[in-house]
Amino acid sequence: MVGTAVLQVLRQGVWASLTGGCFLDPQLGAFANCVRLYVWLFLLGLPLGLYSALPPSPAVAALYCGLVAAFFGAVKAVTFRLHARLDRGGSEGDPEGGAAALLPPPQP
Repeated sequence: MVGTAVLQVLRQGVWASLTGGCFLDPQLGAFANCVRLYVWLFLLGLPLGLYSALPPSPAVAALYCGLVAAFFGAVKAVTFRLHARLDRGGSEGDPEGGAAALLPPPQP
């Protein structure tokens, strides 16, 4: 019991802190872990790639800021749309508010 708690703290706390947030959460599915990994790789690789490909200048810094702002804006828009779709209250659809709420209502 104590050993698994220590391993969990090491994996999700210490390892995530050392790698900037990259860890695989066993409670999440493969899709969520893949998305988390690719987002982490994008946010890690973008400044390194820009620095390697382009000379450092204020224009490159502005390009980086714009790309990161567009990325976070897209994530925010998708999150907003999913919340708007799944958080609708009502008696129809999935009572737990799962993915079935995304489907159109059945035809009579």
